[in-house]
Amino acid sequence: MSETPNPHGTARPVAIITGGSSNIGWACVRRFAATHTVVIGDLKPPAEPMPEDVRFVATDITDERACAGLVEAAAALCREVGRAPASCAEARTILGLA
Repeated sequence: MSETPNPHGTARPVAIITGGSSNIGWACVRRFAATHTVVIGDLKPPAEPMPEDVRFVATDITDERACAGLVEAAAALCREVGRAPASCAEARTILGLA
């Protein structure tokens, strides 16, 4: 994979968004995709086409091994683009719904 530049010519940060395939999570994905490379961790992929710099990793967040796989996938992407992760959050936690 080649480096994904942002408008300033540098590699884009990588964001992990769990629950990102629908509803509030999907809104977060679309917002972050404007400035970040996004890794979605969810049970099913989004129903809508994913923006260019969005990856999907099937993840059951109640399964520790699945979560480790999600983090490893994001870490591998970070190594490819030469950036550390920018964020890792679940939409409902950010909004205080958890």
